[in-house]
Amino acid sequence: MYFLKKNDVFLAIDAGSNLKNVKKELVDLGIDPNKVSIILLTHTDYDHIVSIALFSNASVYISELEEDMINGKVHRAFIFNNKLSIKPKLLKDGETINLDGWNIKTIIIPGHTVGSACYLVDDKYLFTGDSLALMNGKIEPFSNFFNMNTKQQITSLKKITSLDNIELILTAHYGITDKTKEYFTNWNRK
Repeated sequence: MYFLKKNDVFLAIDAGSNLKNVKKELVDLGIDPNKVSIILLTHTDYDHIVSIALFSNASVYISELEEDMINGKVHRAFIFNNKLSIKPKLLKDGETINLDGWNIKTIIIPGHTVGSACYLVDDKYLFTGDSLALMNGKIEPFSNFFNMNTKQQITSLKKITSLDNIELILTAHYGITDKTKEYFTNWNRK
């Protein structure tokens, strides 16, 4: 999970997979969980939602397509328990909102889950969740074993590889890079 701070409040990207570890890391980082005002969930697999309860003052957002993952309309393997204890706010593909001073654009990238989303924050930080992996100097689809539809994910990634002026790509499991043009160019050659 990631945190961004602005005006003494925090924006969180995802909510971690281990409640005990997240509590400890919040203390180590000096982050008061009550000052987290927004949680953007890239998707609702358990390893991205477990610690939501720590952030009682936060509004939680997911893509509108991901709602089917939590309301039971779309089923996922049993190891991905994705039940949320709160009702999230829904974001549309391409929707841009301003929350607590952050400019946030939602880009829905189906494939890992039906409603996986990337978030472009302040037009420069691209949080991708499990929509891609940064490996061997290039963008790769996330592990096929964990994807619901890797072919769809590969097609969906075209939505972000044309973005300009991205300073950082931040994945959930497979790296961070500031070499965004290089990574996007390598992907676009496929």
